[in-house]
Amino acid sequence: MRALLFATGAALDRTIRELSSAASITSNEHYLFIYSEACRDKLKLKAPFSIRKGWCAEKTSPPPVLELKASLKDITESMGIRHVFLDDSPLSFWVAPLLAGELRGAFISDVVWARREKGNVVLSKPLQEERILGDYALQAELLVAIVRKGFPAVSTDFVEVELEKMNIERKSKGEVEYLGARERVTSRLEKAEIVVGLGNGVLQSGSLDLSLELAKALGAEHAVTKPLVEKQVAPRERMVGVSGKRISPRAYIALGVSGSMYHLSGVLSAETIISVNKDDGALINAYSDYYYVGDLREVLPKLLEHLRKKSP
Repeated sequence: MRALLFATGAALDRTIRELSSAASITSNEHYLFIYSEACRDKLKLKAPFSIRKGWCAEKTSPPPVLELKASLKDITESMGIRHVFLDDSPLSFWVAPLLAGELRGAFISDVVWARREKGNVVLSKPLQEERILGDYALQAELLVAIVRKGFPAVSTDFVEVELEKMNIERKSKGEVEYLGARERVTSRLEKAEIVVGLGNGVLQSGSLDLSLELAKALGAEHAVTKPLVEKQVAPRERMVGVSGKRISPRAYIALGVSGSMYHLSGVLSAETIISVNKDDGALINAYSDYYYVGDLREVLPKLLEHLRKKSP
């Protein structure tokens, strides 16, 4: 089975890896189309080994929505591609429904999780103001899906892929009027390179103040799980997960976090995950690059003491 990945924006490496991870659930041979300012006559980039061939189109303003849709449709039909996965950029929300309609395929947006279950491909997306996850079993032969930023990216080998430049000339005259995209407002949490995550275990151990002190000592932002918001310990703006924000820091340090999938879906794109939890069987340990089993009341003072010695 073949899949086509459509990526835009600046953080192409991470976006491509997330799209490839989503597509790997349904297919093992991937093709890549990027729409970026980085597009040149001969653009080479590191990409997951599953990508066989790629194309790029130079970014223009406003974007040629109909022409991009037509190009994706031509590639899909000529290469025998059955599934198309797009990033969650504003442009994708223009292109994807139009593409699905012309291909007479199924369309789903906001995909945060994918898996195989009893031979079926199941895609998950938030519903009811993101309070629950809805599972959709794929029935159609052709699928167009928008994958949310932060989709859990699996480890993979990388190869160098040379992209063929595709010149897209604007032909449409008002069939789709592009009004522009409102600038997305991001908080310090979403831009932070280091994030300290506070789970319910922080409250149970009475380590909230020490956890916040650790975040400050590291020059990090702090995030919380849903229980801390429900108990009014932290504002909703600090919540990470299906019902909150999705972050991609260089390091995510989880303190007293059990690791429900509702929370993990918001942090799995972090480059490194470190967990401290007294429960050896906590789910987050299975997704952590490093984890330590211990009582926060004992671990945090030692960490803070070590950081104080290191500081000038």
